[in-house]
Amino acid sequence: MDPRTLDLAAEFCTLVGSPDLLTYLGAQAGDDPVSVRAKLKKRRKYMQGMQGNPKYKKEALFLIKHFGALNDALGNLEAYLEDTRRRSESEHLPVLEMTVRGVLAGGGLTPEQEQFLRHNAIQLGISEQTFEEILRRMAKEAGVPLVGGLPTPPPAPMRGQATDLYAILGVDQGATASDIAVAYQQRRTEAEVSGGATPDFIRKLDIARKVLTNEAARQQYDLTAARTGPPARAREVVPPTSRAATAPPVQRSVEPAVTANLSRLEILGEPVRLLKIGGAGQAEASITIRNGGEGLMAGTAEADVPWMRVSPQRLDPEAVEQELTIRVAADAVPDNATTAVVTIVTDKGERARVVFEVQRSNLGPILVGGVVAGAVVLAIAAGLYLQFG
Repeated sequence: MDPRTLDLAAEFCTLVGSPDLLTYLGAQAGDDPVSVRAKLKKRRKYMQGMQGNPKYKKEALFLIKHFGALNDALGNLEAYLEDTRRRSESEHLPVLEMTVRGVLAGGGLTPEQEQFLRHNAIQLGISEQTFEEILRRMAKEAGVPLVGGLPTPPPAPMRGQATDLYAILGVDQGATASDIAVAYQQRRTEAEVSGGATPDFIRKLDIARKVLTNEAARQQYDLTAARTGPPARAREVVPPTSRAATAPPVQRSVEPAVTANLSRLEILGEPVRLLKIGGAGQAEASITIRNGGEGLMAGTAEADVPWMRVSPQRLDPEAVEQELTIRVAADAVPDNATTAVVTIVTDKGERARVVFEVQRSNLGPILVGGVVAGAVVLAIAAGLYLQFG
């Protein structure tokens, strides 16, 4: 099939907000191509009378102009659907590849880790065949055998090696698609002018733009980053007011004389923790925070769900180490709740998160507990942000 035909079909589906032509026409994968084409012809006839309607004008003009290409695409449904699947996967592959690379960086792959990765692939809409191809390829590149054995302890994080897609573009997590597009173009132009537009740098920019402008991929990346992000001490401190409304912030170096009295937010323990709840009563957990710098560290701590309470909500600015108490009323937790996130933000802009996986007493475990869970989290946390490309 002509690649241009498939490109036009994909462009039309984006225009009408449909995942594929079959969904657009109300057809199914098992339908006869002749009947599907008949539906497309009927839709074109209807749209010929809708060209003057502003709501349908773009759809009508595209369908009428490129009817032949769309009709050809539906002539071989198997080939068309395979192309659609691969296009959909390509939007999410960067997220999966980053996660796989992070796990393999630990030097091994356990069944629990493989299950974790496979689950991520399913959530991203990536087929099992594609997932296994990626896993085999990246395991070979990393020299990791695809058989049991706990991973070896990952190397300690090194300053400057942490990778964050938002940081690559110089935007924060609240950036809109327009902000990201502006930031991407500005970063690329600056690199080309300065001579720093290496293939690796451009690839990173492209991946960051592609993931963060795709809603599903961005949601999955944000969840993965919350689970596996680098320690707070490895993150860049960005003042909350540093970003303009439509442009990325200007990155400025901080002189040693200024940084000497800065605080440094550190979270002790794992970034993902198990929270067991019963049918009633109250569940408790704790988070220990350390100030690894020399300055005062004021800030706040809050949960992203109404059924979880954090105490105290304000950090003690003079404490070198302090503990937050997490309380949950079990009977207030919705049945569909699986996670809650506690976010700690200092007044100077540092941010760190701890994810709590909810496990009910009458259900199987959501995460693997004990030593294995710790190894999985450590492998992902170190590897995902230490290696990029």
